[in-house]
Amino acid sequence: MDRFEASLQSRAHRSEQQDLKMGHNEESVGTNDRSRTVHPSSYYPVPSAILLGRDFLEPPPTRLDPQDESMLSFDMLELYEALLPTKESHVHRLQLVEKINKILKSEWPSYDISTHVFGSSQNRLATTYSDVDICIETNRKELENVRILAKSFKKHGMQRVQCIPWAKVPIVRLWDKDLNLACDINVNNTIALHNTNMVRTFIDIDPRVRPLTMIIKHWAKQRQLTDAGNGGTLSIYAWICMILNFLQMRQPPILPILHDTEGKKPATWFNADIDSLRGYGTANSESVGGLLYAFIRHYAVEFNYEKQVISLRHGTHLDKSSKGWDFGRNYRMLCIEEPFDTSRNLGNSADDISIFGLRREFQRALAALSEKCSLELLCKPYVAHIVPQALSWNGDNVDPEEVVVSVNSEEKDTEDAPNKPLETPNMRTRIDQRPPGSKNDLDNIYTDTVARVKLPSRQRSTA
Repeated sequence: MDRFEASLQSRAHRSEQQDLKMGHNEESVGTNDRSRTVHPSSYYPVPSAILLGRDFLEPPPTRLDPQDESMLSFDMLELYEALLPTKESHVHRLQLVEKINKILKSEWPSYDISTHVFGSSQNRLATTYSDVDICIETNRKELENVRILAKSFKKHGMQRVQCIPWAKVPIVRLWDKDLNLACDINVNNTIALHNTNMVRTFIDIDPRVRPLTMIIKHWAKQRQLTDAGNGGTLSIYAWICMILNFLQMRQPPILPILHDTEGKKPATWFNADIDSLRGYGTANSESVGGLLYAFIRHYAVEFNYEKQVISLRHGTHLDKSSKGWDFGRNYRMLCIEEPFDTSRNLGNSADDISIFGLRREFQRALAALSEKCSLELLCKPYVAHIVPQALSWNGDNVDPEEVVVSVNSEEKDTEDAPNKPLETPNMRTRIDQRPPGSKNDLDNIYTDTVARVKLPSRQRSTA
């Protein structure tokens, strides 16, 4: 028996003992047969909170049971180790960057062009399958037209080349079949380099930050909450800012404020003296499992979406009214201040309907942890329930059992990606669609949607 199965049996035993103490037997439900115990699972999908004597309309507990928290931390660290990139994947990233450099030099040998890797490949948050993010820095303005770059990369054998010129930062996406890697390329978006260095500094301050951030990133990707360009959700960078700000606000704080809040230094300045910062959060003894639960609970029931702004620069929550974000172009239900450009709201990619769906995802995640304490259930891949007629553009009938939304769909070899790819479900599917057999909108909070796409499960080590 492996450790995961043992933990499940241990939890089931504790739940059964708790039920017996609380009188959850046949006599308690109106029969005289005392030979069997009524387990909460018999009432599924009724939330187990009801059967455990806690009103499900009450806020969930502020923290997990110590044993559950310990087991969740163990599961998180095990998943974290599985997510870490391999040495081979690191070598492949270096090879891909070299390929991009060679293509640029062969196409524009006389141009002053330099390439910089940023994002997860540099801030220590990459997995084996993370994309490579490259910023091309040049004084030749014509190269800022990403269509020109796309044609050159396609000519040199890169596959699935796409332009996304309408994005806040226009990019070219491509795929290298030999190295099995995807790459996003922008031109002259040098602020991304500062973002990467800042995140790397935060990651190095406390040993809990990296595993916690990678687990939350993994959860958000599994639930398809990281496609700011096409899915109406949030960027990975926005998620990271939410996590880091949350850690700044723990009591005592785990992360410090790195930026100049008085405006006396350049906007891109931050304290990068890692030697003086490392160990800042040692006074806080929270585990990674406890922090994950607290993060989910914070955005499920505590955070005031109507009034508050997440500010990594100030290490706190600001009022929307104080920034003028309670109306106008930066008004959104979720406001996340970009730490280097404080006039920019990273939450602009998601409208109010999308944020409503996002809050539903936080509620689902909170139920998975507070009621089941299951990391596996938390990270179960999201599959949208699409009305078949929506996919039948040629008028043919579609069998509902055959309608599956692919998590990793292969793009066609086109120059411009469509504005809203059909195969990318956005946040509206979380509130516009109900799973088969659901009776009301609240069903989705406690029961996951039926997934027809099964991803390979990670093998756990044996005891």
